Parts: sequence; structure tokens; C-alpha cells
Amino acid sequence: MVAEGDQAESFARFNIDQKQLEASMLVDREKRAAQYNLLLSRAIQAYDSLKSTERWNVPTPISFTVNSDNLVGDPEYVAIRKRFLEELNTQIAGAIAVSGGRHLVQVPFNPQLTTTTDGAVLLGINLAKLEFEGGKIPDGKITLLVEHPRFGVSWRGRSCFSVRDVPEGSAAAQIRLTSESWPIVIPTDVTEDWQKKIDFSNRLFRIQDVMFPLYTVYYLSVEVTEPREWKVTPRVKSIELQFVAARPN
Repeated sequence: MVAEGDQAESFARFNIDQKQLEASMLVDREKRAAQYNLLLSRAIQAYDSLKSTERWNVPTPISFTVNSDNLVGDPEYVAIRKRFLEELNTQIAGAIAVSGGRHLVQVPFNPQLTTTTDGAVLLGINLAKLEFEGGKIPDGKITLLVEHPRFGVSWRGRSCFSVRDVPEGSAAAQIRLTSESWPIVIPTDVTEDWQKKIDFSNRLFRIQDVMFPLYTVYYLSVEVTEPREWKVTPRVKSIELQFVAARPN
């Protein structure tokens, strides 16, 4: 600590004009404040740009389709889709037979790497089509819950990056993540127009806080209402899920 009189004496000793020094320091403070405000403004603009529709390309629905009447092609491809359909129907039957029973079925969704999927994030999941064997209508409502684990990978060209909701290497990275789920009620939520169910603007509003990578392991589970009232257990013949993706421009 320096007393005010001692400080003035020190300025005089080194031929420093106190008023001139204070004016110079004031100018420096104003310059630093202007620089900090500029950095803050740029940070706010970068944050807001993530929520701007101009920051992202037009969202694209990428379809995952299984039709028991049209399973052809590579034997492994056919076997994986047959197994998915059988497991889905087993879960529907189990949900009706056992009230509250809920098990996970892996969705074999693994889209090809294209410009559409490069660096893409998931905006939402839509059920575009669903057909039951014999054209039957279920005795009640069926809810499909498609789950995203909140981690996965993002491709940029030939490079692949791990993506999580928490910073890698931090203590928080060890926290077990709770998956995000998209409930789809059958038959009311079945629509070929994904925009009726997924609001692009609303998803962008949350995208800074919840940015789900498109490439991950998806799971599906089944719930039914009033299982004791069901007389017939329906079986899915064909299904089309749309994974709506967007990528930064």
C-alpha cells in the first residue's frame, strides 16, 4: 500500500505527470472494455447462429424401412431386418400379455455416408408408415418409444469424432447418460409428412444444449394401453421410420 502523498512524490521523482498517467490508463481501460465487448458480441452471435435456420441445411428425412413382403438382397441385410421385425412383434405381444412389460429392441439403422449425413445431427424421429398383417386395426393404442443414448459419432469427410453430451475427459464424462426418447402413438402419429410432428424451429432452439449425433445405436420399446382389453395381438408387416437429420452449412 502506498499513501496518496507518497504516490504523488513517486510520480514527481520519475518526472511522471499524474493526470497524464491517469488519462492514459483510462484510455487503456476503455480499449480493453471495447475488446471484451467485441468478444462477447461474437460469442453471442455464434450461439444465436446455431438456432438460425440459415445456419443449417434443409432437414432431410432418412428412411429406415422393413417390409416382410420385400426382403431381398444381401443375406446379412435380410437377416438383420427379419430379426428386427420378429423382435418388434415379440415386444408388442409381450406388452399386451404382461402389463408394464418393456424391453428394448435395437433398430439396425446405419445410413450410408453422404453429403447429407456429413456432420449431421438428429432433429427428430417420425413414423411415416406402419402396416399390420391382414390389414388389421389394433384393439387399442400402441406407443413406440425410439431412444437415442445421447452419444455417438460424427463424420466429417473421412474423419470420425466421438460426440457426447458432456465434455470428454472431465469428471462429468463418467456420468451415466439418460437417453432421449421419441414417443410415437399408433395410429394417430403415423404420417408421411414429418413436419407435422417435428418443428424445425423448436428443435433449433434446443440444438445448442441437446445436439444428438445421427450415428449411434438406436433402441425401440413398446407400450400398450389397457392390455387386458386386447382380443387380438397384431403383428407388424411393414414399418418406415424417418430419422430427420440436419447439418451445418
